[in-house]
Amino acid sequence: KKKMVLFFDVSYGSVKKMARHYYHDDNQVVEIPFQEKYLPLLQQQQQSSSNKRGLSLMTSLFEEALNERLATIQSSPLHSQYTLENSLLILDEVTSNTVLKMPISSLTKIAKQYGLQVLVDGAHGLLANPVDMAKMTKGDDEEIEGEGIDYYVSNCHKWMSSPRGAAIMYCPKEKLRDTVLRYPPVMSHGVDDGYFRYVNVYFSCCRKQQTLCAFLFIRLFGHIHACTLYKILY
Repeated sequence: KKKMVLFFDVSYGSVKKMARHYYHDDNQVVEIPFQEKYLPLLQQQQQSSSNKRGLSLMTSLFEEALNERLATIQSSPLHSQYTLENSLLILDEVTSNTVLKMPISSLTKIAKQYGLQVLVDGAHGLLANPVDMAKMTKGDDEEIEGEGIDYYVSNCHKWMSSPRGAAIMYCPKEKLRDTVLRYPPVMSHGVDDGYFRYVNVYFSCCRKQQTLCAFLFIRLFGHIHACTLYKILY
């Protein structure tokens, strides 16, 4: 059976483009509806109640959207040709345009019930949230192996002050490390804007200086400790 990649419709645009360019079969790319049905409910709640209640509603709405989409996939006739087992669910730690904090822990728990692997895109969340990587990768029940996320990725130019073109990927599960692309395809919003646009993006992201700078800033983060930075900023 063919595997799929799933993401919410509020996820980052270039991530969606990458998925659609990587998979030539449209049925392998699954977008989870959230913006039209659930976002207005969340906005109404935030305008009329406390922030704590708004976060609680956000969690329940994201859970409902994910459960509904996964149930639809399983009941579809196409399920005989496609499988959720070891397919990939991409979650934004913080969404870009809508600035929503996805409930990573609860969504991961749902995903694991269907055998999905989970990748967290931390590009906008690395320092916007106090990231507890140990808890995120182990899940709520540390005694059950494989309950946490499988991959955490982030760019380095937003929160680490590195030049554009460098990124980090954390894969806590050793058995998965050799299954991922070590040299991923370069993809950008400009991928559909013509040959020269694509070539310019490609070569600007393939220089080595960005990666060399990233090591310095990763060491700086480790020295200062990201949670300390979070407390200083907020």
